[in-house]
Amino acid sequence: ALNRAEPSFVMHLGDVPHPVPGTKAHSDALDVASDTYSSLHAPLVMVPGNHDVGDKPQGWATAPRATRARHSPFIERWGPPFGSFDRSGIHGVWIDSPILNTGMELEKEQRAWLERDLAEARDAGKRIFAFIHYPPFLCRPDEPEHYDNLAEPARSWILDLLSDHNVEALFCGHVHHFFWNSYRGMDIYMVPATSFIRPEYSELCTVEPMAENGRDDIGKLGFFFVHVDSDGHRLELVRTEELNDHEGERADVLARGRQPSPESAIGLSLRHDWMRPKSIPAGNLDEFRNKLARNDLPLIGAWEAGCSHFRIPAGDLERSESRLRWAALCARGAQLTIYSAGQVAIEHAVLIESYPELVHRWEIITLDGTLPEDPALERVRALGIPIFLSWIQQPTDSQGRRYFSHFPRHGL
Repeated sequence: ALNRAEPSFVMHLGDVPHPVPGTKAHSDALDVASDTYSSLHAPLVMVPGNHDVGDKPQGWATAPRATRARHSPFIERWGPPFGSFDRSGIHGVWIDSPILNTGMELEKEQRAWLERDLAEARDAGKRIFAFIHYPPFLCRPDEPEHYDNLAEPARSWILDLLSDHNVEALFCGHVHHFFWNSYRGMDIYMVPATSFIRPEYSELCTVEPMAENGRDDIGKLGFFFVHVDSDGHRLELVRTEELNDHEGERADVLARGRQPSPESAIGLSLRHDWMRPKSIPAGNLDEFRNKLARNDLPLIGAWEAGCSHFRIPAGDLERSESRLRWAALCARGAQLTIYSAGQVAIEHAVLIESYPELVHRWEIITLDGTLPEDPALERVRALGIPIFLSWIQQPTDSQGRRYFSHFPRHGL
């Protein structure tokens, strides 16, 4: 699929082998990987992960820690653990994250080099994209350390360094699951894996997981093509089950990476609260702590479909966490319709006046199709936000006779 798409380059975000460094199985797995990737036509950059050079410093996991010696097999096979390149109009930077917070000489070398490299790229007006294994954070920049993020002080250092130098996007591995965050205008993507799903993230969904408690939930496996143009960048998710399940002619599937960006006129009503973080139960790789994560699968599904317009209950904007999330999405071009019911709309008018930049349209739903009379509505209109009126529909049977239902039908 990659060779058919002919990308400018390919980034592997770490964890090439599954066996940990220092074992014979690790070396054997690297032989398999070298043979596998030798057929790739595009330039390949390997970003070191914890299964490549050792784990980040932590006090609760039993995996071997990153050391200079454990870097040797990685460097021999794939080259330097950190570096940069200029290709196809962008400046790419990859970072060795397992050594952060170790105090190793290699960490000091990387820090000095990275600060110098980013400054030169920014001063030259280059568009910068960064690649790392451990994500700085999973849900919030101030969250406690856990298995799937970086500890302080490295976390704040890397976040502020990248954003200060106008890095457009940071791509992260490690979690084997899609998440998206924004930090001071920088997109942060945690990309899916092609190998297996981390089963604890099945807890984010409201349906039971597939095989192996979600580990073999193949619909979530895949990789990204990243399309960069003058207006920004977009992601194209390739779900690897598409590549596995098609027999015979594969031209349509393998044309992925060359397709235009989808644009749909259809908007989505979001009934489930996918913006609020949920607690992942302690266990698996974080045996001694809970951690927070959002279910971003609806988001990547909307992006796949080319949907950029969303409709949500107005009350969702009452929470500061939701407002921050919507502000980040609006910065990416999302448009938001909020809906209110009856006289409650007057209360929501004050909310809209406080955050007009978040609201594209306002829909008010009533029993009789009459808007409430209140100066607050005129103030909202004065902000340039159109108000739509809809009403609660009365259901009818097959003979057209109305009947009572506790479940309101509404919407334009």
